[in-house]
Amino acid sequence: MASGDGDDTDGDDSSGDGDGIDQPDANQGDTPDAAGHEDPPDAGDTGGGPVTLTHSNSMGLEAATGIACQSGFGDKKNSWYRVFDLPAMGIDGAVDVSQVTFGVQEASAGDGSQPVTVKLHRLQGDFVVANLTQIGTAKVIVPDEELTIVNVPITASIAAGSTLVAEITVPNGEARGDFFFPGANSAGQTGPTYVKSECGGPQPEDAADIGFPDFHLVLSVDGVEQ
Repeated sequence: MASGDGDDTDGDDSSGDGDGIDQPDANQGDTPDAAGHEDPPDAGDTGGGPVTLTHSNSMGLEAATGIACQSGFGDKKNSWYRVFDLPAMGIDGAVDVSQVTFGVQEASAGDGSQPVTVKLHRLQGDFVVANLTQIGTAKVIVPDEELTIVNVPITASIAAGSTLVAEITVPNGEARGDFFFPGANSAGQTGPTYVKSECGGPQPEDAADIGFPDFHLVLSVDGVEQ
């Protein structure tokens, strides 16, 4: 496996020479923090009201830390996940989600922009696709850019006592020449980053278990605890 871009949780495989998980070379110069985004507070501190769910120790982005599955022609289908066990994070009530924030390490599209979809799921049982129930989705068009933060409005409600899964996914972009690397860093995390792509198996896998221990997906979920 090598590092590379884009896939979705569903869809058919596409062939291309040089398939693999890719990581681009580090950009030259200093790496900026995520533009204008403060590190989110720990979830559950307020005991109700606004909450931010994240496993990211920092929302700053580092070059050459994102991974994705791609061929030499563009993205394969890829999904990247964060899993939030609400009770374990100190959240006792239901949560009404209003926004998902994620980082873009690098986006380069055949026509200058490409779709990225955010999905929210309720997880019941082991973390396998069959145990996910989608509760919200939103699509955003990402222009060609590097080391940026994207805020995506999305509406979903997750019941008290539940486990929430946030997914960032891109479709196969080989025909369009689309390449996408999610924003990440190596600053540490309080829970695993999971990936699923045409380069791997049919279920989400811990990035550390497939050889990428420093790939810590930058992602947070904002909402209100009821």
